[in-house]
Amino acid sequence: MAAALAISRLQVAEGRFLEAQEERRNAILESVRSNVPLREVAEVAHCSHETIRRIVAADGAVTLEFDGQSYLLGGQTVELLIYKLAGNANGRFAKDLERLQAGHAWLPAAGALADELHAAMADEDGATVHLDDPRAFALHQVLRFTTKGNPSILADLGERLGAEYSYPPYDPRALRTWTLPEARS
Repeated sequence: MAAALAISRLQVAEGRFLEAQEERRNAILESVRSNVPLREVAEVAHCSHETIRRIVAADGAVTLEFDGQSYLLGGQTVELLIYKLAGNANGRFAKDLERLQAGHAWLPAAGALADELHAAMADEDGATVHLDDPRAFALHQVLRFTTKGNPSILADLGERLGAEYSYPPYDPRALRTWTLPEARS
């Protein structure tokens, strides 16, 4: 009888534990979506910011890093960026390319970044996507015609990229022929 009572109590405790764990995960995600810095969320949750990144990554979010600054983007935002980056790289938005006045040399970097974002969405370890110069320039071009709510992480990133790469008309000599580094393993 004592064993049956003990196992019954364990089952109830396990159910409560799983509910509390899910509530904690949802609170962490809500905090991150509300633009609370990862390190602050980690401090309150008594865990590392890498643990927070993994929790967020499991929700489809991706962290972009540019010039030493991290930008955590939610799953829907990442899916939109993948659509726009891949669409430009594959020539589906010819009118936008004409309006951007930025040439075509950045398109391979747009395709590469779309692939990297797609892979990062599925990465359970919350791998960060680092924006080198070609990928950052490609993202800047895509964000120029993307509606961004203010304040938002995407708007902050767009402003930062705009400050780095400016806007047209670009001097033709300033339009680099981007070369991508070898694929990262």
